[in-house]
Amino acid sequence: MRWLTGMAAGTCTGIAILAVIYGLNHLDHWHSPREASLAHLAMLERDTGYPNREASIKSEREQIEILAREVTKSSAISAVVLVISLGAFVLLWRRASRSFSAVRLAILVEVAAVAILSCLGLALVMLSAGVMRG
Repeated sequence: MRWLTGMAAGTCTGIAILAVIYGLNHLDHWHSPREASLAHLAMLERDTGYPNREASIKSEREQIEILAREVTKSSAISAVVLVISLGAFVLLWRRASRSFSAVRLAILVEVAAVAILSCLGLALVMLSAGVMRG
């Protein structure tokens, strides 16, 4: 049973790493479409002869707002998951440090984190392969 707290701490570490990756991934996916939308919006504002100009400008602004809302939501979710998993990690580390030396506990946490990240990475690769095959 004492091994369980170390494994749980490793799982929390893996979840924290995934939360950071999720947040950074959404930020990257947000940045380039936003820049393209801003460039298109600037082009629309300069070109007074563009057909249906006002509707296009309104559409671009709405798209920029939607992108900003989505990245804010995903960043908030990522931050909440990160805080919860780090809080749980600290509590589990304190509890497990009573039973293990610091080196053994660090190795146990690292093994559990690598195991959960490997399993989730393998699942992601398998799902991606299934999507690509159709």
